[in-house]
Amino acid sequence: MHMLCKILIPLLIACFATTLQGQFFDTGLAIGLSAYQGDLSPTTSIASISPANPAAGLFGRVGLVDGITARLQVSRLRIEGDDAQADDYFRRQRNLSFRSDINEISLVVEFFPLSALESGIFRILQPYLYAGGAFYMHNPQAFQNGSWHDLHPLRTEGQGTTWPLQPEPYSLTGFSAPLGGGILIFAGNNLNIGLDIGLRATTTDYLDDVSTVYADPDILLDEVGTLSAALANRTAELTNPEVNWGGGVQRGDPEDKDWYLFASVTFAATIHDGGRTGRWWGERRRRGSGRW
Repeated sequence: MHMLCKILIPLLIACFATTLQGQFFDTGLAIGLSAYQGDLSPTTSIASISPANPAAGLFGRVGLVDGITARLQVSRLRIEGDDAQADDYFRRQRNLSFRSDINEISLVVEFFPLSALESGIFRILQPYLYAGGAFYMHNPQAFQNGSWHDLHPLRTEGQGTTWPLQPEPYSLTGFSAPLGGGILIFAGNNLNIGLDIGLRATTTDYLDDVSTVYADPDILLDEVGTLSAALANRTAELTNPEVNWGGGVQRGDPEDKDWYLFASVTFAATIHDGGRTGRWWGERRRRGSGRW
């Protein structure tokens, strides 16, 4: 939380400082769905994403120059994956699953390529693209015997044990690179509704707690505990398991990093317009008639 405040407070100060210089300031709500792509996606394809879950966020948007804005957003997302939904033998026999709640703070720069067009449909609708950075916190969990269990302290791939192939312990915080776009629809001088979709590329392969190879189950049992050994290798839970993965056998693919997405409908109100009566995004509209 301390790190979160150190990042958020300077960004908020910068946004409000820009607002006081005469630019507009929007604030709003994003409601939609989140999903992820990784080792527990239904297929190995980069386009294969997990089932979606509800997600929401609060944001502020500041006008910078003609056609360019900055958006600061705090979001709460949930991602999940389950080998039971996989379309290949290896994944179904692996039988792993997870969920993770993600808390995210993102700052992106939005570009409205058609903002100079003031006639026809562009008076009420504008597409945009964006890119930026985000800080996130995650916590993968697995369900067993009626309870959800945090996977990070269970060291399911042998992190911090005497297992010779152990990977480095992964962090529950990280940075991602949001990239996306959408459309804003104007319901009035001070109201807008948007359709937004953004991908978040990460530098970790552990959003789902799966990356490298199976650890020796005896080492996990002796050095971490029964629950670690049970959740590291769940093939035995199948009714008729056809394989018995041993230590050193592939569990995930460390070469492909995980990513997640947030698709949403946004609702925003302009709470400061810099004294303008026309559209908020630039000098061209401010010099115009101010009419719709």
